Amino acid sequence: MRAKECFGTVLLSVVVFSLSVREVSAGAAAEWMGKLPADTLFAAAWSGTESLTPAFEQSYLGQIWKDPQVQAFYQAILHAIRNRAASEDPNAIRRTDCLLNLVQLSLRKPLAIGVCSGSEDPAEVSVFFVLQAGADKAKFEAALTEAFRELHFTPFAVPLEGTGVWTIAESYEKFFYWTWLDTVLAAAFNDPQGRLLKTFGKGQTLSDRNPLSGFSERTEALVLYGDFALFFSKVRARLQTERSGEDAETFAKILSQTGLDRVRRFVMCAGFEGKNFGSESRLMIDGGSGGLLSNLGTVKTDVLCAADERAFEAFAFSLSWAGLYDGMHNFLKSVLSEEDYQEFCESLSGAEEQTGFSIRRDLLDNLTGPVLGYLMPAYTVSQVPQGGTVFMADIKSADTMEKVLNQLGAFVQKEAPDQFQIQTQTLPEGGSVCVWVHPMLALAQVMPSWAICNSKLIVATHPVLAKETLLRLQDSSAAGGLCRREKFSSVRSVYPASAVFLSYADTALQVRQGLMQLQQVWPMLAMAAAQEGFLLPMMLPNLEPYISQFPPSVGYMVQDSRGLQSRYIGPGLDVGAASVAGVAAGTAILMPAVNKSRQTAQRVVSGTNLRNIWLALQVYATKHNGPYPPDLQTLVREADLNPKVLQNPYPKPDSFSGPDYVYIAGQNRSCPPGNVLAYENPQFGQSRVNVLYADGRVEAIDLARLQKEVRETYENLKRPIPSEEAACLGLDSVPPDSDAEK
Repeated sequence: MRAKECFGTVLLSVVVFSLSVREVSAGAAAEWMGKLPADTLFAAAWSGTESLTPAFEQSYLGQIWKDPQVQAFYQAILHAIRNRAASEDPNAIRRTDCLLNLVQLSLRKPLAIGVCSGSEDPAEVSVFFVLQAGADKAKFEAALTEAFRELHFTPFAVPLEGTGVWTIAESYEKFFYWTWLDTVLAAAFNDPQGRLLKTFGKGQTLSDRNPLSGFSERTEALVLYGDFALFFSKVRARLQTERSGEDAETFAKILSQTGLDRVRRFVMCAGFEGKNFGSESRLMIDGGSGGLLSNLGTVKTDVLCAADERAFEAFAFSLSWAGLYDGMHNFLKSVLSEEDYQEFCESLSGAEEQTGFSIRRDLLDNLTGPVLGYLMPAYTVSQVPQGGTVFMADIKSADTMEKVLNQLGAFVQKEAPDQFQIQTQTLPEGGSVCVWVHPMLALAQVMPSWAICNSKLIVATHPVLAKETLLRLQDSSAAGGLCRREKFSSVRSVYPASAVFLSYADTALQVRQGLMQLQQVWPMLAMAAAQEGFLLPMMLPNLEPYISQFPPSVGYMVQDSRGLQSRYIGPGLDVGAASVAGVAAGTAILMPAVNKSRQTAQRVVSGTNLRNIWLALQVYATKHNGPYPPDLQTLVREADLNPKVLQNPYPKPDSFSGPDYVYIAGQNRSCPPGNVLAYENPQFGQSRVNVLYADGRVEAIDLARLQKEVRETYENLKRPIPSEEAACLGLDSVPPDSDAEK
């Protein structure tokens, strides 16, 4: 394995364990996770809704769920989905209800899922599942029988480790089996040796390793576990046996340089705490954080006070940017060949020569102290209706930082003179704001801006926000910011004396913002769904009586000799990574049936793609005095269109050969408003096709109307339809020697 391949493996691991992980206590979820085999690498456990429902019902999430408006909204959606399913397949409702019943039964009970590597071959992965059915065993047996009948599977019995297990022919190669151990449903995938059967109730299990000890007590809903030390050892063993000792040594160097060789395991616990949803975590590291994580620094709660008091979310962290830069250099030097490392250094030096400053000395080493970020709500600042984000960071030398940013701006403008405009706005009160303007970003009300004041760097998504922050820092009487808010003061004591990360959210304001923005687009989504046969409510439920009671959400992460610990407490509805588990737990209890909504979502995404294409066409036409480009790929190069916009979200048919979107070239801004500019390729087989018209509207129409309007467009252009496009539309092809072929 080359160094780059090893690095990719480690990077994937870093992404997994760097997510906010939580602590765990003894309980239903922890107990059942402990029944998995001792060498389990990753596991998840669920306490079951039978034990969680009382806690859920008294929580903010549960109170909202019981609201009559919410129930009516939910039932309307469920009714629409069932009706649409029945219109496509008379048996669909029965099949859906059958599977839904099995899932609902399963989620009521404590269960655990684990992933283990093979005992003989580390490359082989086994997946284990255990569930305590208890007194409902007969219901599970009936539900399983009905589910297999609806899916047209015929289970058959085979012996395994002295136990009769059930399997199905379609999965026998990887040996998926299930069986009953008294009232416990045990299932496994790729376990031909029956390791789960050997272990469960009589062998070494995960609980013997005592992975969840030392954590605070609570009623947990969800527990996650990962043994990274065991995982890394398995990877290294596989490299040693299947590749070479050199590859294994390279992998060991990567672990050492990044500090991953000291990471042991993570544990997560999330559950209901009164009306709130809380979670804790610990990433266990021998001797405390090392490697790249050693560049984390402490941040005081007072840092959040510098945020605008109108902000609905704020966060702060401390990081040694220069130390991180040095650590990455040392890492690359240790894992790359001398030639590759030298090439990297030369490329970096070339970039510094072009920009005119040293990345480490002038930029990264100039950043000192914590970084503060905060989000402003929509419609709070009249000139910035969409809201925006502001970052602030302490700097050592204002003159050096100003020189660096000006040189960086000059370099960007030189490389893309027709896409960026940079201007400096001098304020009457003193100081200045530098604004970077890009056409596509400006359409979204995003104009990156920066300013420097009192040894602080200000970066904002809009010049008005940068200006307001600059003036606030200049005015000593404006000191206090977020600390003036009563809501922030009410939770300030929750934060530890020092941490490496802090977060605060005015959950009520945040949820109002989200609902307001959703309500603006919901009628359009409902109309799009109606075209697909889903009759959804046009209005969202009124949640204001509950939102007004929401307390703020608090999150933080601390670093000690055992590693990293994190904590979250809040209603569970704030849009943050820490509250995702809360929403997931509530969703599992609620079990909304939304299987058929995927096609509607895909249609909306595709319509948005066409709308973005129209915006890019306008940018191109402005630059070229009217004409549209010869093809859509030109928009990627000349109008900064994201290439992903040209990818249709629908799954491609096996025989698909054409473009995702068909574009009619040779038009300009003066063409008739009813002309078709682009449309979804009909080969995707959708009953209705999204079409982009010359006046910018996007509409979903049937194939017959599309054929008619494409014909009319080409008649307006006074040229025949190209043969490939005619075939795509199911029209008669034009003669091969026509103008369209030229």
